[in-house]
Amino acid sequence: MQIKNVSILTLIKLVLTSILICTILIFTLPLISGICLIYIDPKILSRIIITDFISTLICIVLLIIRLIKSSSINLRIIAAIVSLCILPLIIMPSSLNYYLLFTDYAKQVNHHKCPELLKIATDLENESKSKVDLALKIMQWVQNNINNIYGTFNFHCIRIANPERYPAFILATKCGACGEYAALYLGIANTTGLKVRMICINGDHALNEVLINNKWIIVDASINLFNHTRDYYHTKWGLKYEKIIAIYPNGTIMDITNLYKESIKQK
Repeated sequence: MQIKNVSILTLIKLVLTSILICTILIFTLPLISGICLIYIDPKILSRIIITDFISTLICIVLLIIRLIKSSSINLRIIAAIVSLCILPLIIMPSSLNYYLLFTDYAKQVNHHKCPELLKIATDLENESKSKVDLALKIMQWVQNNINNIYGTFNFHCIRIANPERYPAFILATKCGACGEYAALYLGIANTTGLKVRMICINGDHALNEVLINNKWIIVDASINLFNHTRDYYHTKWGLKYEKIIAIYPNGTIMDITNLYKESIKQK
């Protein structure tokens, strides 16, 4: 059976070739990512991904042109088949966090960057006059050294699920949103010996609390806010306190929704 001079066998070969290219890239991308994050400026990784994607797309297009240059085959059929084959390439950049996580590169990068995190924590601790001063200095350091990509085109920022598990990973990417800010703060503060936890409000926003003199001080490095009240996000942002959890450095999770709801009643 043929479709205007192009055999079904040729189409099958095209599909298999495209799938092979996608498969190779899917399995090699985490390796390239890990190397770039550890040894190279992470922004270079985005250029590699873009170049990889464009070059692969060009190769597929050239292959199609070669197959049909002397025929009048319906291009829509070929386009539909190739689109399905290159779909993994299109979704791969946005799903890179899961590739890194599932292939243990997040853990490896975190391990590689741990000495750097320790040095930052030690330096900040040595510069501080009190625990309150230390908690503030950590917030300022995170605010000044992480690029906030919230609300922006963040293709260049490599993010992972559950960043609180690998805070030093963020030192490699130096970018993120509230979750990365809170995760890095959690890691540095915990390293200095401060009792700290990460707070997640409805899955919409993340911040930290530090226990000093038997009082939880609220710290939000992503918006550079220190020692504000718990009702702030409801009063100023209009967030409904439906589900608020505290995540401790050891992985313990506690529901503290009532604490935040009580702060609203007290106003």
